[in-house]
Amino acid sequence: MFKKRDKTKSKEVIIKAAIAVFAKNGYERATYKMISEVAGLNESLITRYFGGKKGLLVAAMDFIKKEFFDLLDTVELKQSFEEEVHSAGSLLATIYEKNINNFSTFFMLLPNELDECKEFASISENRAKFVFRFNGNRLKKFQDNGEIPLDVDLDDLYRRMVILMHSTLYFAFIVLKFPISEAEKLLHSHIDIFIKGISCKNS
Repeated sequence: MFKKRDKTKSKEVIIKAAIAVFAKNGYERATYKMISEVAGLNESLITRYFGGKKGLLVAAMDFIKKEFFDLLDTVELKQSFEEEVHSAGSLLATIYEKNINNFSTFFMLLPNELDECKEFASISENRAKFVFRFNGNRLKKFQDNGEIPLDVDLDDLYRRMVILMHSTLYFAFIVLKFPISEAEKLLHSHIDIFIKGISCKNS
């Protein structure tokens, strides 16, 4: 009897395979065949589910980022903005340590291809929901209590926080190959400067 394919599961399998293949071979050299062999699924599903390799690229990047947001949602909201940002930094360091290939891929896959990727627009609403969830449930509290100036755009602040955290950990842990403890220590020193900048703006 024919067993109906679980589309959601198949898409996740393909995305995880793509992350592994992109990390090993780079985006340009990665082929449908390589990805399908790692996934153990027909390569035609890449086009069917993602519209092509660029669509799969966007889905892979979102998959990597979603892990951070999902984990962050499980962490208790901190009492201060400073504690919250440092907590998020430690959480991201933990994810880096466990998923070094994923984050190596994440930075490797910030190519110009995305600027021309039509599939990017189709997932923009979903991406916005991630940003809103983080800001709405976590950052807004600190703006309401005066720790973040009212004229600071929370989406922009969030974006800058993520860039700071990723760039520091990527450079220290993946490029310079510091132990994760040293990379995290460097990250926290950068976070202190970031928070001081927000505090100076607020004074």
